[in-house]
Amino acid sequence: MASSLLNLVLPPLPLDTFTLPPLPPIEDKALEKKVYTHTSYHALPRRGEERFEDEADNRDNEKLEHVGDSYLGCAVTALLHDLYPNLKEGHATLLKGHLVSNTTLAQLSRHYDLPSHLIAAPDALYNLKSGDKTVANLFEAYVAGVYYSYLKHGNTATRRVVPTPPQTPSKRRVIVDEDPDPPSPVVSPTLELPEHPSLSSASEEVRVKPTRGQAMDHLETWLRPLFTPLAAWVLQLIKVEYKRLEVSNAERGGESDLDEKAKGAMSRLNEWFIHKGKGMPEYQSSRSGSDMWTTQCIATDKEGKQWFGEATRSTKAKASTVAAYKVCLEFGLL
Repeated sequence: MASSLLNLVLPPLPLDTFTLPPLPPIEDKALEKKVYTHTSYHALPRRGEERFEDEADNRDNEKLEHVGDSYLGCAVTALLHDLYPNLKEGHATLLKGHLVSNTTLAQLSRHYDLPSHLIAAPDALYNLKSGDKTVANLFEAYVAGVYYSYLKHGNTATRRVVPTPPQTPSKRRVIVDEDPDPPSPVVSPTLELPEHPSLSSASEEVRVKPTRGQAMDHLETWLRPLFTPLAAWVLQLIKVEYKRLEVSNAERGGESDLDEKAKGAMSRLNEWFIHKGKGMPEYQSSRSGSDMWTTQCIATDKEGKQWFGEATRSTKAKASTVAAYKVCLEFGLL
């Protein structure tokens, strides 16, 4: 992968053009408050080694942000593998990096209006909402909040259990003394044994506790439709940038000789068509990415046959010259 591809800076996400899923609620209100609470609210010092196992002051969203970051990375990685199984590992890593970057997550956080619920020290609140880091961390903490809330409250389904009464015979014969071949077996009289009281036939409803796998599935019902359109949009930008870099590298490398040979090709082609062609060659140019041009040269001879040449370069003039050069080669003018 070209190293400069790692320097790609995305434009703002066009979130208004996507159909994004609604924000799933966090049923646990105490957990929800913790999701929105910044460490500055309690004016707590940063936790050092001397407080390595002290969780008494764990009242902010730092640990939730840590967990949410991991779950989010796992979900997006699996999603990209499912969507683009043939995408190379390096490009998949680059795509994932853009999707879970602070810039992207901050935009998603603001889309869902999460910063408006931020709980922080009053003198720090404005700056925290303005920057991307804290706002992105808020989104990651919310991911963890959705996960843990579902583990505790998510599955409200119940299982109906109907107890089965034991099989208890009302009468049975008891052998007092047994002999393999008794002349006259001694048998006790029939004993009346008390019946076991049958269990109540009423059913009992038992709440089913969600598993961690079910909580992750619940989380992905939100994250997958959220990141699927974003992944397609970002991947397209990466492809355009990749093509631009290929052309740029070619101009600096092997195809620089082609650009040198193409000098004067437009004048030569125009001159030839003035005398022997049918009209003048046409040049159609269009943007290819943010700073590249693609030009197609279309020349029509006297018999009405059309000849085409196409090139992509960093300027419209270079692209037109190389496109004309390719048509000249077709005609044998050079």
